[in-house]
This record gives sequence, C-alpha cells and structure tokens, in this order.
Amino acid sequence: MSSTNTVSGGCLCGAVRYNIDFGGPDGWPPKAGHPSSLNEFLSTHTCQCTQCRKRSGALIAPWIDTAPSRITWSSPSPSSLSSLSPPSPSPNPNSPTTLPSFSEYSASPGKHRGFCTTCGSPLTWRDDEYPDVLEVTTGSVDGEVLAGEMGEWLGRASGGHYWCEAMIGGVTDLQGGKRLRGGDGSEEVGNEDGNGNGGRG
Repeated sequence: MSSTNTVSGGCLCGAVRYNIDFGGPDGWPPKAGHPSSLNEFLSTHTCQCTQCRKRSGALIAPWIDTAPSRITWSSPSPSSLSSLSPPSPSPNPNSPTTLPSFSEYSASPGKHRGFCTTCGSPLTWRDDEYPDVLEVTTGSVDGEVLAGEMGEWLGRASGGHYWCEAMIGGVTDLQGGKRLRGGDGSEEVGNEDGNGNGGRG
C-alpha cells in the first residue's frame, strides 16, 4: 500500500517487500537531485548495458536511485506468503541483505545486484564506492502505484539514460531526455547506436 509520500513494492512472489519514503520539504513529486530534509536525493534513470539487459531480460532497465535510509525492507514468514498477513520487518530495516529470501550477485567486483532467491525477481543494484546510493528496479514497484501519478513520475528518466552506446535504433532510442554513452557522469551522446558490449557491473 502506498501513500502520498511512500511507494511500496517487492518481488513477484511477495517474499521480499519494501517501502520507499519520498517525503521531503517540497512534497510530491520529489525534485531530482534536490536535497531533502534528510540530505538525501532521489532520481530515476534507465540502463541499456549488456549486464542490465541479461539480468532483467529487457532491452531497457528502469531504475529508482535513492538513499538506503529511505527504504524499509520486510519479509512475510514462509507460512504467511499465501495469506494477507502483514510482512515482518527486517532486523535491519534499511538493508535487504538480512532477509531470508534476498541475495546478491556480483558480476563485477564491488558491484552487487540484489534479487529474490525464491522467485528470482531483480530488485536492487549497488556499488561499494557509493554506499549512500541504492538503485531499486522500477518494475518491482506495486502495480497500483505505477498506474497512477507516481508511476508517471517514476517512469521518466530524470537522471538520464545510461549506456546509450548500446541503443538499438528505432527500438530503444525513442525516449527523450539526457543520453549518456556509459554510466552516470559519462559524455552525452546523440541518436547513434552501437554494439553495447560494456556494462556497469
């Protein structure tokens, strides 16, 4: 369930759940890159690197970039997975790594892709060099949230489109906004396409 300043989501089977607090001094919608009262930020981006494609099975992977302290993780007990019982909180509610059905895979040193071990849903991406940032898959946000105003905001790549050197002409180059050759901070590119054999980890 989501409120005006909170977005809920989780994996396909329901073993891993989260709430992201988007509250701040400016209310909804949050301003990309704008510090909140907690000195944290929120933005969204897409990625077309080979690793995101292989992990998600999609040509474009959309992400929500936020601070781990804005996310509360929980997991229902195995016996309540098929019921409507509320999930129990994680021992460390700001870290999914303490949940029994959450694990991470590192395709590159220091970069971790989180997923549900029960159903395989991709959920997070993080980089050891940036401990104050956690990326959450936009597609794991609950459907009723994505169908409304929040979904319209979350679906826009306010932080840009990453790894556009891998764009597929006429297919993945149709979204507007800032296009970056590689990851965050790389040079901007136009509409050319490429082979996209790179990745961010």
